[in-house]
Parts: sequence; C-alpha cells; structure tokens
Amino acid sequence: MKLTRKITFAGLLLACTLTAFADAEIGETVESPLVLGKRSIALPPGKWVVVNSTEARAGRDGIAIGAANKGQYLVQLDAQNRLVAAANIRTSLFSSASGGSGGWNDATCNRNDTVFKDTLDGNFKYPTCLLVNHSTNFWTGGVPSNEYDKVIWTWYRDKKVVMPKTAIATVYVKYFSGDYIQVRYWFNPELAGIAPDTTAEWSKSPWHVDLIKSSPDHSRYIDAVKQWNQTLVSANRASLYEGKPSVSSLPALPTLTK
Repeated sequence: MKLTRKITFAGLLLACTLTAFADAEIGETVESPLVLGKRSIALPPGKWVVVNSTEARAGRDGIAIGAANKGQYLVQLDAQNRLVAAANIRTSLFSSASGGSGGWNDATCNRNDTVFKDTLDGNFKYPTCLLVNHSTNFWTGGVPSNEYDKVIWTWYRDKKVVMPKTAIATVYVKYFSGDYIQVRYWFNPELAGIAPDTTAEWSKSPWHVDLIKSSPDHSRYIDAVKQWNQTLVSANRASLYEGKPSVSSLPALPTLTK
C-alpha cells in the first residue's frame, strides 16, 4: 500500500513537471518564461497570447541550414484592445549537423540603415547583433503572401486589434556552434504618448535614423529601448548557452524617460 502511494505521488510529480515545462499551444496565454523545446526564454511582465507557432527544418530567415527550429508569435494587448507589444521568438531544437560557419545564411546583421546597431560579441563564424528599427504600416499593408504571417494578420483583423501607425522593433540574433536564438519585439510607442506617424513611408518617418535627431521625444524613447535591450541581450544569451534565462522575466516595456 505504501509502495502504491509512493508510485502515485511520483507519477503526479512527473506530470506536474511536464506540464510546467511544456511548450504553449496556439491560443494559450503565457507568462514568463516561454518554453521552446530545450530552452526557456524570458518575457516581459504580463500575459502574452500565442497567436501562431511553427516547427521546421529550414535554411531561410536567418535559420541554420538543416537545423530543426521552433518559433512562436506572441501578442500583448491592453484593456482597450490596443497592441502593447508583439514578439516573434525562434530557436534551434538541437544543434545543426554542420555546426560550422558555412551553415548560416542570415542577412539580418548586415543591415546598416537602422536607428541603432551593435554587433556585440559576434564574428564571421558566429554572427551576433542587436538592432533597433521602425516598422511602418505595421500589419496593415494588406494580406501577407506566406501562410505563417497570414494567420497572424487574420488574428489581428478578427480580434479588431487597435494597431499603431508605426511600431518600434528591437531584434537580437545570436548563433553559436550550431545553435541559435532569434528574438524580435515590436513596441507601440503611441502608448508612451508619442503622436502617431503622419506618413507610411519608412524613409520619411520621424523614427528614421536620418530624421530622429529632430524629435527629442522619439530620441528619448529609442534611448529607453536601448537601455531595455541590455537585459534582453544578457537574458537570451544565457538561454542560448545554458538553456534558461539569467532573469525570471525581462523588465517592464520601454517608456519615455523623464
């Protein structure tokens, strides 16, 4: 009888452990950390809806050729159904067979037209970068051509989410020895009190690197994003190397400094 109780308790403990570390499904609401395969990844505070999920073996969009990977797109809304932030997080499920410099085809770190760029500790063999950019016509430019994005676009439409004219994107990409992590966040600067863009042209937006110095509020918001990114980098670097983040959650989302 005692043995039966012990086995039952052990089974319950195992079930609880598997549940705690299971990957979230589409439609579920998650809080930090997000689990993707063998890694847990810190999220900002609050509840995030898993809008889409993908698992593939591919050689595009910065993915190591032949490496099995998993990605999820998450959204956070406020009480007025406005977009607060979105995230697209992707990581390798196991190391690629090649594990060498020839396996990477990511061009993200080659950009030089963003409002901020830092190559951090990256090199030719294992590229790494942190970018801050702006995205005009955020999910409002028509139905996407690929199926993954079409699901996301449809979700925004069906939920009647109030979208910003322009979103501020921060991107962290890091590869190492056949493994990688890609983390992309999009923030709604209008919730920080910044007026919506009056143009849909990326090069004419006040967020553009050539124009931002003329707007103190825009510049201060980007400074807040760069400050926030310090924890983003350290937390996700730990997730890549150790399988879990260095913090339980990322800081609160960037806002205007006083």
